[in-house]
Amino acid sequence: MEIDLAGNYRAKWGEGPIWWEGSLYYVDIEDHKVLRLDPASGEEERWEVGERVGTVVPRRGGGLVIAGESGFAFLDPGSGELSRLGDPESDKPDNRFNDGKCSP
Repeated sequence: MEIDLAGNYRAKWGEGPIWWEGSLYYVDIEDHKVLRLDPASGEEERWEVGERVGTVVPRRGGGLVIAGESGFAFLDPGSGELSRLGDPESDKPDNRFNDGKCSP
């Protein structure tokens, strides 16, 4: 068996991979980042989201949806801007989203 590494970034706790528009998107939970790797060019992008983030999914209207310690947010990959949507369990400060995906 041979294992090949993808990209140069080494996540502390990488999870939630999704393939979208020719790139691999995933999260680094403990380093508070959403990441994108384009394997064709080797280009890597990282967005700091300021909290442990458990999942990233593409948004039909453009951009990404993330979920983490403070609930759901939209992430604009072009600007890095986060738009917070709300936390369905704000009364449970020790809870956070760990993973998730959307279906078409």
